[in-house]
Amino acid sequence: TSRRVEQAIAGEEIVKDPKDAGPRTLLPVRGLPLAAITLIFVIILLATPLFFLLPRVGGAGFGGNQSGLSTSSGFSDTVRLGGIGRIQQNDAVVMRVKLDEHAESGVGLYFRGVALDTFDNQTWSKSKTVKEPFMKGDRDLIQVDYPTSRENLAVQTIYLEPLDTQVLFALPRAVAIQGNFPVLIRDAYGAITYQRSFERTSYKVLSDRGLPPVAKLRADEQPYSGAMQNYLQLPLIYDPRINELASAIAENAASRYDKARAIESYLQNNFGYTLEQKASGSEPLASFLFDVREGHCEYFATAMTVMLRTQGIASRVVNGFHGGEYNDAADVTVVRQRNAHAWVEVFFPKENVWVSFDPTPFGGEAGIAPATGIASTVNKYLEALETFWIQYFVAFDNQEQRSLARSVRDGFVDYQTKASGMLGAFRDVLTEWWSSMRGDRGLRSSLIAVGYGIAYVLGAGLFVVSLLWVFRRISKWKLWQSVGGRIRGRRHGSMVEFYDRLQRILALKGNMREPHQTPAEFAVAVGMPEAVNITEKYNQVRFGGQSLSAAEADEIEDWLKQLSLSVEGSPGDRHVS
Repeated sequence: TSRRVEQAIAGEEIVKDPKDAGPRTLLPVRGLPLAAITLIFVIILLATPLFFLLPRVGGAGFGGNQSGLSTSSGFSDTVRLGGIGRIQQNDAVVMRVKLDEHAESGVGLYFRGVALDTFDNQTWSKSKTVKEPFMKGDRDLIQVDYPTSRENLAVQTIYLEPLDTQVLFALPRAVAIQGNFPVLIRDAYGAITYQRSFERTSYKVLSDRGLPPVAKLRADEQPYSGAMQNYLQLPLIYDPRINELASAIAENAASRYDKARAIESYLQNNFGYTLEQKASGSEPLASFLFDVREGHCEYFATAMTVMLRTQGIASRVVNGFHGGEYNDAADVTVVRQRNAHAWVEVFFPKENVWVSFDPTPFGGEAGIAPATGIASTVNKYLEALETFWIQYFVAFDNQEQRSLARSVRDGFVDYQTKASGMLGAFRDVLTEWWSSMRGDRGLRSSLIAVGYGIAYVLGAGLFVVSLLWVFRRISKWKLWQSVGGRIRGRRHGSMVEFYDRLQRILALKGNMREPHQTPAEFAVAVGMPEAVNITEKYNQVRFGGQSLSAAEADEIEDWLKQLSLSVEGSPGDRHVS
């Protein structure tokens, strides 16, 4: 099993699909636009001598705010209601994540940090202090768990900024980590920590993304063991209405899984999202559920966990990061402090698996809409350049650096030898031509030398003009534009990106979704049949766990086109692309 993990994380996964004849690399190389390539090439030429002469500093970078620990990730072993609501307004970069071609993107990304099991009406904490060390094996690989199968394995390369936490973030469930770590520590809740170095940290993670089929989860009614009682813990005193509400919501649900989905859906569709901390008192959870009915992700995760526990379902709160901005120029997802998030994990004993649920409404997870225009384009390529510097210089392994230095040095010596020979031959030819042109060999030889000189100059000029003409003609070909698009390697959006597009289109007509509105309420308020239809499909995918068929995807595209045309046809409206 260890060897199979090493193969997967090193990009040597054996493909079981018979259509694929051989091994494939899990981390494909993505292309960059021509302007970015040119800029990067110039910087490499200027930076290469310094790269080999100067020692590397982990916090170095282009324009990043890396002044020690001036920023805070907001993570600790305890989470108090209201904490994340203040943190999400911070736009500082936490990490950059490069995903393999099989991993989902956009809103589907959950980077797990810590899990907490004990709640006292105010704060979540850990009741278990057991920690298990894992030592480095071959290829700097540390295996912390075992994969269930070869399918659903996802590789992430993470470039983590200096943070005030020792936690390593990863897509759940991490089974192996590769990096410059002598030892890693895993606690009883699956959180993985390392010895913090106060510099940027880069590592690669292999995560097992596989889950049992929903039918098996619904059939899992095996009793919990005594070791799981901490995940059923409730505060000594809590509002009895919480139990009554959970029982009413789950009344018609026949299984643990269905009860969890019912409570998740109830919170998503009946409460509003806000960054303001409105709930108060000695029991802010009861205030959130029965008074203000608005809150941020910690309130939603706490509410679902406590409600599940009143129904005898083992669950816990997870703190981490959710989503991020995909930068297609660098092929990385940029995760910022405002992406801090809390969600819920529910345990199914027969399958021996923790399953994630997220009761926070979608409006609270969308974050800030991507910027557009020239400034955003410039920022995108600056971010790509920063990522390139981190990936190939700051996070470069010492051994690889020495190997590259030897290769560059040997290649330079070989190039210097060949170049010296060519320059010597050119010098001899030039000396002979100049001697003939001066008339050392007679008037006839001088005229011939002048003629050769004029012919070479005219030939060189004609070649440059022809090259420019051919380049301009080729650049206009549709085939070239298509190839350029493929080279850029743009990734597909997430399963529900069509709902983001719907909101952008409606925003151009002045229809902005309020934080307290559920998707269905917003669609009804807009009063457009296409918006209602798209929202229904979104709810099926986002909350119903269903997948879109090809016909449904085409239907959604048609509805979006109809809405876009209506926007284009309205006076004063902007064009939607």
